[in-house]
Amino acid sequence: MKNIRKALLLCLTLIFILPVLVWANETPVMIRGIRPLGMGGAFTAIADDQNAFFYNAAGLTQIPKWQVNIANIPVIVSNDTFEMYKWIKDHNDQLKNFDTQDNATRTSLINDIQDNISKLRVHVSGSILNPNFISSPMGLTNNLKLTWGFGLFDVYDVNVRLNSSLLVPSVDTTGSIDSATLIPVAVKMEKIPFDLPGSLSLAGTFKFINRGKIEELRKSVLEFDNFSPAPQFGGGHGLDISSLYQYNEYLNFGLMVSDFGGTVIKYDAINPNTTDKAHFFGMGFNVDRNDKVIAKPAVENVIAPRVNVGVAYRPQNFYYWKNKFLPLTRHFVFALDLNDITSSTEKLTGASFFKKVHAGGEYQTKMLSLRGGFNSGYPSFGVGLNLWLVKLDYAFYGDELGRYAGQIVEWNHAISASIGF
Repeated sequence: MKNIRKALLLCLTLIFILPVLVWANETPVMIRGIRPLGMGGAFTAIADDQNAFFYNAAGLTQIPKWQVNIANIPVIVSNDTFEMYKWIKDHNDQLKNFDTQDNATRTSLINDIQDNISKLRVHVSGSILNPNFISSPMGLTNNLKLTWGFGLFDVYDVNVRLNSSLLVPSVDTTGSIDSATLIPVAVKMEKIPFDLPGSLSLAGTFKFINRGKIEELRKSVLEFDNFSPAPQFGGGHGLDISSLYQYNEYLNFGLMVSDFGGTVIKYDAINPNTTDKAHFFGMGFNVDRNDKVIAKPAVENVIAPRVNVGVAYRPQNFYYWKNKFLPLTRHFVFALDLNDITSSTEKLTGASFFKKVHAGGEYQTKMLSLRGGFNSGYPSFGVGLNLWLVKLDYAFYGDELGRYAGQIVEWNHAISASIGF
């Protein structure tokens, strides 16, 4: 039972030492904004703040003056992580003194672990600083305005899961930590050719990625004393392209193509008793490998392109009777996204359709924002507080881990603090 207790504690401690994702394919570099998550993840056609770096860089042209964001620190923790922590805390004495417990208590603990605790997914993700800059619009011609940005972003993601067994339990541990330099360049046409209404913004985001990842599956708790996780490091560069069509001041249409053409990540080989070089934000540091490390060859993986489309509407008035209305003065915004619509494994026309649907809205004042929506069929809500230089955001939402909505849900709490001007 000591090994089982060690496995449970490992589920919580690993999330702090392993910066996860299960790699059927190489996962994209993505910082999920807490504000968009509160609106069900629908942000492609809104994209009016620093989240546009990842959701739709063409939306940067909506920002009227330059911005400096010194830090944006989000943390996302699954509800299962809190449940695991609570269970360990409540049963800590029983786990420590398992051998002296009566048979009924021991049987109850083992059954609880196999029936309930083994179904929990410990998941933590977040970022550390993410400084970035967004320029003021600059006139190129009477009809064209240029906006550009620069950001240094990092994101870590960790998943740990205990696998039940009649004999010796095992643990799945997968994790990644990314650093990415993003340089978006966006151009806005105030007047579209052929006398089409509205304006059109086009953007390209150049990104330079360094990644470290680890994947240790079915690791027996008996092996923990010799557990020596070996992250594999690699890097690559890619391009996102996006557009934002503003039909008028109330209606937007957005398009985002992430990792256009595929982004190749080249990983270095891992060998025991060697010193490898890892890079983050262009800076190198040494990683010493001991003799317990399992050798892995150099490999190239590809982050597949993903296409997201969205629409956003800001109602002007609320009509409560014929010719009677309340002016909303852009306090409300409603949005609808369809994500990854060209996927060959989860097709838009198949059972995965509702997993791709993200819908939500926001009520915003100068200080307070209230948000709500549906993320892949699961409800979400959020709140934001603007304290001038400091912004605080919270969101609670459900994620679909399976192939279709309603298959495997993961509930998450997300919070962020931003400092900027």
